[in-house]
Amino acid sequence: MFPLFLCTYCLTPFFLNLVHAIKELSSQRGLLSLAVSGAPTFSDLNMLKRSFRAWPAKHTIRLKCKAKGTTPLKYTWLKDGRKMPPRIMDPYLNISLWYLKLKDLRPDDSGKYTCIVSNRCGSINHTYILKVVGK
Repeated sequence: MFPLFLCTYCLTPFFLNLVHAIKELSSQRGLLSLAVSGAPTFSDLNMLKRSFRAWPAKHTIRLKCKAKGTTPLKYTWLKDGRKMPPRIMDPYLNISLWYLKLKDLRPDDSGKYTCIVSNRCGSINHTYILKVVGK
């Protein structure tokens, strides 16, 4: 197997997918090894179909936003287009991870939660609409 290091500083999603396909095919046949990266893309495209979430009060929800691309990937979460407000029940809320875990939900947690993933090659975002139901 011949190692090949492809400098993909900032490939467009089309070319990045093409290189990933070549990488998969060549690795199956033992031809060469590719190191590939680029602008962020979401790892789970099914998550884009599940934008609306109705969740019971007093429960925990985890909104996911996992991505791949050139490292480092920076994750930022917003609520209703603004920086996440502090939560009394969860003072250690971490908004720089690929998921957002909200504990002990209450009605005022309802809103639009946007995940922004960025690196030197670009950025992507996804918005969840959360409706907390119950007391």
